[in-house]
Amino acid sequence: MKITSIIAWPYRKFQHPWQDHVRQFEYLDWDSQRKLAYQQIDKGGFGYWTVIVAGAGFMTDAYDIFAVNTVLPMLQIVYWNGNMPAANEVLINLSLLVGTFFGQLVFGVLADRYGRKRMYGIELLILIVANLFMALTSKGLLRSTNRLAWIAAWRFIMGIGIGADYPLSAGITAEFAPRRHRHRMLSALFFMQPIGALMANVVTVVAVSITRNMMPAGAGMYNCNDECAAAVDITWRWVVGLGMVPPALAISMRWWIPESPRYILEVEKDPDRAHQDIQAYYNPSPSILPNHSSPPEDEEAIRGGSVTESHTTSSPGQATLMFGEQNTLAFGEPVGMKDLQLPDAAIAPSSSSTAPPGNLVRKETWSEYWRGLWTFLRTDGNWTDLAGTSLTWMMLDFAFYFLSVNNPKILNKLWNTMPSKSVGDTLMENGYRAMIAVSIGALLGGAVFISMARYRWEIQLYGFWVLAANFVMVGVCFVVLLGTRYFAAVIVLYSISSFFFDFGPNTSTFVIAAEVFPTKYRCTCHGVSAAAGKLGSILAQIFLAYAKFGGLNVNAPHSQWLGWVLLIFTIWMVFGALITKVWVPRPVDIWGRSRSLEDLGRGKKHRQRIEKEEREIWMTFADSMGNRE
Repeated sequence: MKITSIIAWPYRKFQHPWQDHVRQFEYLDWDSQRKLAYQQIDKGGFGYWTVIVAGAGFMTDAYDIFAVNTVLPMLQIVYWNGNMPAANEVLINLSLLVGTFFGQLVFGVLADRYGRKRMYGIELLILIVANLFMALTSKGLLRSTNRLAWIAAWRFIMGIGIGADYPLSAGITAEFAPRRHRHRMLSALFFMQPIGALMANVVTVVAVSITRNMMPAGAGMYNCNDECAAAVDITWRWVVGLGMVPPALAISMRWWIPESPRYILEVEKDPDRAHQDIQAYYNPSPSILPNHSSPPEDEEAIRGGSVTESHTTSSPGQATLMFGEQNTLAFGEPVGMKDLQLPDAAIAPSSSSTAPPGNLVRKETWSEYWRGLWTFLRTDGNWTDLAGTSLTWMMLDFAFYFLSVNNPKILNKLWNTMPSKSVGDTLMENGYRAMIAVSIGALLGGAVFISMARYRWEIQLYGFWVLAANFVMVGVCFVVLLGTRYFAAVIVLYSISSFFFDFGPNTSTFVIAAEVFPTKYRCTCHGVSAAAGKLGSILAQIFLAYAKFGGLNVNAPHSQWLGWVLLIFTIWMVFGALITKVWVPRPVDIWGRSRSLEDLGRGKKHRQRIEKEEREIWMTFADSMGNRE
């Protein structure tokens, strides 16, 4: 066996799951090519490799987002002697979320403009670089650098990479997925989020257990000496640095994934744009036609279409064809010219069923892209679909990130305890408590969602109602049972909330937003929807840091305001349920089968029409069955 074959084996092995369904039908017209390519995709099984490759990056996204729950207390010990100013804490938390917000918006648009493959992998490079340099952040030998600024800057860049992964992974997974497996593949992709959050807690517990012996006995959060601070400093750098391992393993496989067949056929070979260009070519506007009112300077030389000898040259012995009133060859013999009848064009300007070869389709300009998006959303009335996916994601993330990011303080209040005196014990407790109260419920909820993903719209609708009811129970129990021996009930109810977050709108908002928009704008609209969610998380962190009730912060010791805040979240969940009912599109037909991405991408009016036809078919069938009885 040749050495080149051995080296190329992994490439062939990992590229095989993503067959090029476009090239194998390239000899056909656009309609046939599109139909056969999509049929081949739908014949495939569950795309395990697609989920694994996309999920590796998505797991890293969750790892980096939720690692702040364990890293932030370590930074507080190392750099601020256990008393981090509230403004610094907010800056570290918000830097990543703001970066994620911009990454989702920018890379969503870039993925639709330049293709999924061209952008895929860049976000992992950003994550690798940001994790590496944040882990190496230093204050300088003479304290010449601002450590807070460096940490916030690298977390912002990290956030851009995380945000970019949302629309790219969702778009590629949806477009490569067979129709009957699409809902489960997208759900399995999002299942990497609770896995990533769990990994952040597991890595923290393992890292602390390794460095715990380096921490002096009796060292606490507020009296951690140089030896103690050095051990904690090593620990947080390992936790952050290990976050670049999964994307480093996944990045090569992401570059092997070919371009999405739907993107090639719907965008790069867009027949509508091609025929607009053909019409413009064959029927140019008067402004670009030549002006015949003033003859050219050489009109005497070119008269009636004739070309004089001064404009033609021939080699000796070569016949020169001359056009004009007297059509002759160079030899002087008269030649009778016949009308030239051109065959039919390969691309008929009046037909929209055949697209030109890919290299003849002009790339859409930025202005055409924005006008098309505006037409789809505003003129065609599909803005309600985007509003539905965006607002429900915002309602969900306001509560989810309030309870999930920077949650050591929330968990201390749930356990009704203050941090232990030992630094090692405190850091271990942060990891254990997060796993018990958050990760276990989220993992179970995500797993159940995958098995029931065909009911994703109903799960989102009723999930908001269940979360609203659960927040009422948690809030009331927190206020009533705080400080009593029955306070464990609050922890159980909190874990139930984590379960219904992932077996509910936390997963469904991601899945539905990847399905219901056209290929041309799928990543843009998914990015906008996800960015709306991150806006909700940003507002939640600001609210958590600065909101005061009765002069007390929500996280203040002996404050019962967390219970009342949970009651307020009930209102957000109710709004989420109402918006889902009114504006969020159903990605399935009335029999619960996933619609094709092409049907969903044609917009609300088309969807309403086929839903009406399905209901009529069902009523006709029901009436016929009733008559038989």
